[in-house]
Amino acid sequence: MNNRSNRNETTLEALVRVFLVASLAVILIDGVNHSSGPEIIRKCRGLLCVLSMALTAAGLGMLFAGRRESKLPQAALYTVFGYCFAAVMIESIVLHRTHWLAIVFAAAAFVLAVVYQTRKAFAPRSAPKRARDESFDEEKMRRLAEAVREGSRLDCIEITTGEADELPLCASKFGGMPYWPRGMAYPVDDRGRKLVLLAQIDLSELSCERLPDEGLLQFFISSDDACGLDMAQGSRVVYHESFDRSLTEEDAAAAGARSLRDADGDDGACLPLSKPLAISFRARDDYANLSEDCFDELALPLLRPADETEDKSVWEYLSDAEYYWLAREFDGTGHRLFGHPCFTQNDVRAEDEIQLLQVDSDDRGIMWGDCGIAHFFITPEALAARDFSKARFYWDCS
Repeated sequence: MNNRSNRNETTLEALVRVFLVASLAVILIDGVNHSSGPEIIRKCRGLLCVLSMALTAAGLGMLFAGRRESKLPQAALYTVFGYCFAAVMIESIVLHRTHWLAIVFAAAAFVLAVVYQTRKAFAPRSAPKRARDESFDEEKMRRLAEAVREGSRLDCIEITTGEADELPLCASKFGGMPYWPRGMAYPVDDRGRKLVLLAQIDLSELSCERLPDEGLLQFFISSDDACGLDMAQGSRVVYHESFDRSLTEEDAAAAGARSLRDADGDDGACLPLSKPLAISFRARDDYANLSEDCFDELALPLLRPADETEDKSVWEYLSDAEYYWLAREFDGTGHRLFGHPCFTQNDVRAEDEIQLLQVDSDDRGIMWGDCGIAHFFITPEALAARDFSKARFYWDCS
């Protein structure tokens, strides 16, 4: 599922909540305003109001209770919204009292819930449902792990975030005010809005053969609701071969640069960073993770029976215990330069692309949608030529 689909589903879910709350409010107000009449009518109306309130609250509770790993049963939501709609209709038809707005709101909530759950039902799943056991074959898992490590080892530079009271203009960092020299055109998105700094890296702090020894590498994104993903100019990677460390934030602002703080006031701004963060680097080995297509290519030959012809995923040959052990052993989350990308949806790389930068969601104030992960991809040819304008931005979330 792409990022646009994720946003559409979030919008549908929000609309369902809004219409349910509106329906509940109208029912409560109407019940208070029409409390007179024969006792049997008052009791029936009160009972239906309570039923509508309970079902509405249950529907809202189920929506808010959804978790990334455990989605709600479709039939349960259909039932809740169906009864909520029926209760309002019965109160209106039998008692002739419920305001027409309650019917409209409840009907809208029910229709949107059906659309929402239908989209979920037909969305691609990471794994089909089937009964699984808890067995653990240690020898099989040891051989599998060795094969994956041997076949997928890549160099990467792990990025660790940290708090900082003050970050210099030219420092390596996530967010904040970017270094920008006077006389250089500042990047803008398709709507002419200035981009904001996602990451800035002082290359002299690294020891990486694939990157220049000196200079400043900057990653910019738009502040729109998709962080520039759906725009032709919604992101940019800029390489400053040399830079003036004596420049201040005031100098950069005068040259046209825009800080994370400035973008907070934009209409419809949606920023993955809540504050600037200091970053540090450590070189290490990186290996394939279960979200990548190459993981199946490496692991399946060791799992698939010789006479098996049907295409299956790795997890279909493993118990729960084995699968979750692999997920922990080959965890591709975190921030890094190069190495293997980790996706919350599908592997979207072109065959000739490698990962340049990965910025994950974390507990220090970085959040891409619903715990998503962002990437910049580039071809080896463009990287060797230091043509960072060819880098492609992508992010997804669950």
